[in-house]
Amino acid sequence: MNRTPHIREASSVDMRAVKGLLAETGLSPLGTDESAGTFFVAEEEGRVIGTIGLECFGNSGLLRSAAVAMSARSRGVGQLLVDAVISHSRAAGLSEIVLLTTTADEWFRRFGFLVAKRSSLQVGLLQSSQLQGGCPSSTVIMRLPLSAA
Repeated sequence: MNRTPHIREASSVDMRAVKGLLAETGLSPLGTDESAGTFFVAEEEGRVIGTIGLECFGNSGLLRSAAVAMSARSRGVGQLLVDAVISHSRAAGLSEIVLLTTTADEWFRRFGFLVAKRSSLQVGLLQSSQLQGGCPSSTVIMRLPLSAA
């Protein structure tokens, strides 16, 4: 199948599929219920094949829960989802996007994310469920500054 999936903002109906995808890919659903953030989904033929979330803390965004179904990997779905979050963040006037990863730091570098120290994060970000969740020592914190243009 060589179709481009449709990327859209997730609805409350999509959250069951989002949680299933997070479970399939070994990511924690922590914070998906109470999150005031925005989730996006990649949909193909009526099926959610990818997801990504963005929580806002002041003028910083926390990219979270990026997952692509095993059956849809290596087709650019992840790139489309990250591009959607970056575009949404710029339109919302955010100054940066921060993420945590244990496996994909090299992959996120292609979007301009750079390794950051926890001590450099804004106080609001430190209150997020993702940063409060007892990150493993292998967690890499990354930051993407967004231009004001």
